[in-house]
Amino acid sequence: MKKEKGALICVKNKDLKRLKTNPKAFWSDVTKIGMFAFSGCTGLTSITIPDSVTKIGWGAFSGCSGLTSITIPGSVTEIGDDAFNGCTGLTSISILDGVIKIGREAFSGCTGLTSITIPDSVTKIGWGAFSGCAGLTEIEVDADNKHYSSENGVLYNKEKTELICCPEDKTSITIPDSVTKIGWGAFSGCTGLTSVTIPDSVTKIGRYAFSGCKGLTSINIPDSVTRIETAAFSGCAGLTSITIPDGVTEIGDDAFNGCTGLTSITIPDGVTEIGSEAFSGCTGLTSISIPDSVTKIGREAFSGCTGLTSISIPDSVTLIGWDAFLALDGSTSTTIPDSVTWMRDDIFSGCSGLKEIIVSTSVNGSVKKAISDFKDCLIEVETEKIKPDDYYIDLTKKSLMTIHLFPVEKFSEDFVLKLKKVLYEHFKAEVEKIKIQDKSQFNAIIQKADEIKAIIARKQELYKKKKAQIKQEKEDREKEIRKRFDVFSDENDDDGKVE
Repeated sequence: MKKEKGALICVKNKDLKRLKTNPKAFWSDVTKIGMFAFSGCTGLTSITIPDSVTKIGWGAFSGCSGLTSITIPGSVTEIGDDAFNGCTGLTSISILDGVIKIGREAFSGCTGLTSITIPDSVTKIGWGAFSGCAGLTEIEVDADNKHYSSENGVLYNKEKTELICCPEDKTSITIPDSVTKIGWGAFSGCTGLTSVTIPDSVTKIGRYAFSGCKGLTSINIPDSVTRIETAAFSGCAGLTSITIPDGVTEIGDDAFNGCTGLTSITIPDGVTEIGSEAFSGCTGLTSISIPDSVTKIGREAFSGCTGLTSISIPDSVTLIGWDAFLALDGSTSTTIPDSVTWMRDDIFSGCSGLKEIIVSTSVNGSVKKAISDFKDCLIEVETEKIKPDDYYIDLTKKSLMTIHLFPVEKFSEDFVLKLKKVLYEHFKAEVEKIKIQDKSQFNAIIQKADEIKAIIARKQELYKKKKAQIKQEKEDREKEIRKRFDVFSDENDDDGKVE
């Protein structure tokens, strides 16, 4: 045991015998229980804190899993952050009048705690003070408290304009019309919650508000909400669908992270930013439409969305964060628009199903590098910057050829003949390397050759269509010029004679 200037600094399991046999000497001169003083004292089962103590420090009793009850005297004015975090054996706690502040996550993880009463002296309760209290059925507030109130066991501010904490034991709740804000982590960890009714009066849903509510199957976000905050619905595995209001402009980091049951979602036209890991791990998501208003897609925004088969990035997007599409196994193609000016070179990492990336005209160096580093894709770049004979054939990966950086404009008859000659020589050499009796390897080479032939045929067809389109555009332009010239001539002619 260690004391310093009236603060109890460090207590170990071996010191608990002294606490039990001679508590007066143990608490002598102690006015503060310091940071992590009893942390990890698993042998501690109960404790009476003397009136001399005025503050319980950060993490003071954290991890005291054997602690079953405690009385906090009126002399204590502050219960620090994480003070009783992880005290899983704690079934009851008495907070006497005099406590002013209850810190962040002060009782977080106290799974055995069933009820708690807030005295009238309390003026501040930190974020997540009762998060992870799986057995908590009600929070009661003294009627004389000027800052907080409770209704049906749910904690609110005094005016009931903010819902601060819902006990994790609740299965359904209708939020009163007076509420305008759902606080940070208000429903976090309410695994048994299956339904919640949010009134139109709510304008803000705080960070982690419904995080971990895995039993929640649907939720209605009011039109008045303009931002989906960080991790607001993360881990809501039971959520199958959700409608984001038209007024929302930003989807925050981790907003729907781990919503594995989510199969579809509509992002409204007003959204300009999709945050980091916003839809990460949404394995059930099969399709998503990104509106033209979006300018930024954050890191790992859609990572692990293995059910997505395609994704279209609008022309408005200028920045794509690293690993934005990490492990999109089901996705077979994607298009990178002209507007993208920056993206990390590992953006498509783990996208084993991706067969084609279509890149438009004005891609810069970082975008080119991101694509060229992705060796397993068949890439089509529509740009005039690549020279007619500038093509690259990758023959390094077990003879599985990848054609890199082939613009459609190159697939003229002459180019195709030249390319087929190169391919013929390559496959001929590959066949000559194998043993005659090795039919499986021979068939694999033939199959690969057929795949390459199909790719060439498709791109040649695209070339012909584009050529015909250019020809038609030229004819239309000439027709328009003639039309304008005729109009000009009519304005200067009078019966065919020029005055």
